[in-house]
Amino acid sequence: MNKNYKSKLLYYIIIWLAAVIMLFFMKFKILRNATGNILFNTFIVFGAITWISVMIIRCYESIKINNYMWKYHKNYWDQRTNMELQINMMTKIRRLKNNNLNDPILEKIMLNYKKLFVFNVIVFFTYPFIFIIIMIPLF
Repeated sequence: MNKNYKSKLLYYIIIWLAAVIMLFFMKFKILRNATGNILFNTFIVFGAITWISVMIIRCYESIKINNYMWKYHKNYWDQRTNMELQINMMTKIRRLKNNNLNDPILEKIMLNYKKLFVFNVIVFFTYPFIFIIIMIPLF
């Protein structure tokens, strides 16, 4: 990684919002008189595609942290890898923050991962509201 690390989180948020807007457009313009089954199936496809995409992005960001640690903090990586094979990424970030490796790029990457986690939670909790909006019949 270069010294000019830039987060892609804003792009992820914009793409997700575009998907939500496209779903609403489909609901209110294309599927205006659709039955409940078609609307439900449309929401399920939307939910599956967006949630799988969000999880792939989260895995990608986790791999990015691990690769950076392996490349630039090899000693710390070797000490911790054997112990932390079963620990989730948020626990790793807490432990990295407590260790203070004095690496500003690593801190940016970890902050980006925390923001991505918040984004994942927001996406998860908006699905019920999106579902209700999609399933409400238009008169």
